[in-house]
Amino acid sequence: MHSRRARPTLRVLQEDLNSEWDSAQPRRALADGHLGELHPLSELPHPIIAKAVDSFGASAANDNYVGPIASATRLRLLEIKNSQWRGGVWEDPESRVCWLVVAGLAKGNHQDRDDFYKRVERENESGDPIRWLPTEVDKRLLKQETAARIRTKWELDAQRRVLDALRVIHAGGTHRVNITHPVPGKGPFAHVDFTVAASVKTATKLTKSNWISSPRPDTPEALCCGSSRSEF
Repeated sequence: MHSRRARPTLRVLQEDLNSEWDSAQPRRALADGHLGELHPLSELPHPIIAKAVDSFGASAANDNYVGPIASATRLRLLEIKNSQWRGGVWEDPESRVCWLVVAGLAKGNHQDRDDFYKRVERENESGDPIRWLPTEVDKRLLKQETAARIRTKWELDAQRRVLDALRVIHAGGTHRVNITHPVPGKGPFAHVDFTVAASVKTATKLTKSNWISSPRPDTPEALCCGSSRSEF
């Protein structure tokens, strides 16, 4: 049900991605605690997030990453690169959602303390890389996005079905539209019948016997006496 494509955790957004944002809006939303403004997280304007999405999309068959990070032995992380940026992606074995759980810059020929690989190695040896995994808040945001995506898809599909029905009966008739439940596997949601009455067009030939002459509405005859019928 959830989209598999890569998405960052809130920790990565708050602690790891401190520069090179294409927009200041996500940082403001994080600072103000307006997490709803971050949706969808997979589309936030940062180069390493974009790379993660390009590397881990809807189908695992199309995954494109460097390989497992060698120093991450306690938590399997798959490496992605974008210019100087590096990232570690963890795939949830249950939901199959791919999470960008750590990110940083390659620095000092991998000798700098703040170098991405040094951070991963240090966390693996003396820290707790499990703390990088998605929190309950991360999972709640994922559920909200999934619900919004399913509802939007369902509404667009219902609108398309209604439009198709009106095309079928635009000249008259009845057509039933079956609306499925927005949650896959829940069966039918509603049956809606559309009916358009057929229009009948008739033409009347004007002759001396049926010609009706109506005075202009602003003439005295029309104002006081109404329309009149004149015979030739």
